[in-house]
This record gives sequence, C-alpha cells and structure tokens, in this order.
Amino acid sequence: MTRTIHKANISPLLLVAMLAALPATFSGCATTSEPESRIDSSIVFVDRRELGKKIEVDSLRSAVTETGTRKVWTTIHNKTKKPLALEVRAVYRGDQGEPVEPEAAWTQVFVQPRSSVAYDGYSMSRNAKQAILEIRVGNR
Repeated sequence: MTRTIHKANISPLLLVAMLAALPATFSGCATTSEPESRIDSSIVFVDRRELGKKIEVDSLRSAVTETGTRKVWTTIHNKTKKPLALEVRAVYRGDQGEPVEPEAAWTQVFVQPRSSVAYDGYSMSRNAKQAILEIRVGNR
C-alpha cells in the first residue's frame, strides 16, 4: 500500500532528507535494462464521464527489467475533496497490439483528497512491448 504525504505537512528540511535517502532505500528493487520510455495513448478511463473530472494521471512510463519483462508506472492524482476508491490494471500487448498474456486482475487503489498515489505493474511475458493502463471507479 502506498501512503502519500501532503506537502504542507512536512518541512523542507525533512523533505530533502527523505529524498536523499531514496537511492539507498530502493537499491534492492528490480532494475531496468533499457532506458525508460513514455507510452502514448495508453491510459483508458473505463467511465470517462465520472473519472475525467476527478482524477489526473501522469504519462505512463515503461521499461524492460533485467529479466526481460516490462515494468510500467505512473502517478494518479485525486483532484477532489473526497477520498476515491479506484481499480487499476495494466494490460500488456505485443509489437502488433496482440495480447501476450491474460489480462491482470483489477488492483484496488485508494487516493486521499487532493493527493496522489503511485501505481506500478509488471508483465509476466517477455513479449510485452506495449501496455494499456485501465482505470475504473472501485467499490461499486
């Protein structure tokens, strides 16, 4: 679970200390073997009318891991004054847009008011060349 901290709740000195510690904190995480890239037109809001005014999503980033699978990541921003329950999944495709693995299960993501959460996903297949991030309203 990702926890967000509102920038008004921390001092600039604490923020600098936290950012300085990040490389050491994540040194054991999976690394990528190719430079990160942006994937255009790859975020789909399942219900655009409902979500379009409530959230904003950064560009979807992608890279190949050391094992040859694909990692995708982005940040989801809640623009409202209420907590949001969302469901998110990444769907992976090959060079020609063909499916290369079964669609993943939906992951529940909770975004506090006027804050952001990070989302990342990994493909199982080494043939994944493209990714589509699908987002829908959760807890219906």
